Amino acid sequence: MKFNKNKIESDIQIHIFMCTNERTVKNKSCGKKGSLIMFKYLKQRMKTASEMYSKKVKVISSGCLSSCSNGPVVVCYPEGVWYNISSNKDVDMLINRFEKLWLEELRLNESTIV
Repeated sequence: MKFNKNKIESDIQIHIFMCTNERTVKNKSCGKKGSLIMFKYLKQRMKTASEMYSKKVKVISSGCLSSCSNGPVVVCYPEGVWYNISSNKDVDMLINRFEKLWLEELRLNESTIV
C-alpha cells in the first residue's frame, strides 16, 4: 500500500484532537479524568460510523491542550471549537453534531426543487 499524502489530506475535513495527557503530580489532567477511555470510544465510534463521514474525520490523541480544569478536552479543526467530553454520551453528541453538518450539505436548495 502506497502512502498518498495528497489523497489523505483531501479526504479529511475535520481533525478532532483529544487530550489524553496524564500528569503524575496532584494537578488535574484530562488523562486522570478518563480521557483515554473516551478517546478509544470516539475512535471506535468513528470506525463504525456511516461511510459518508467517517473517512472525513481524523481523531487524534494529543498531549496537554492547556485547559486541564475544563477536561477532558477536545478541540475540533478547522472550526477551532473546544468541547468538554466527560462521558460516552458526550462523545455520541459530538458525533451527532457532525452528522447534522453533513446532512445539511445534502439538503436541496428550495430553488432547485421542481
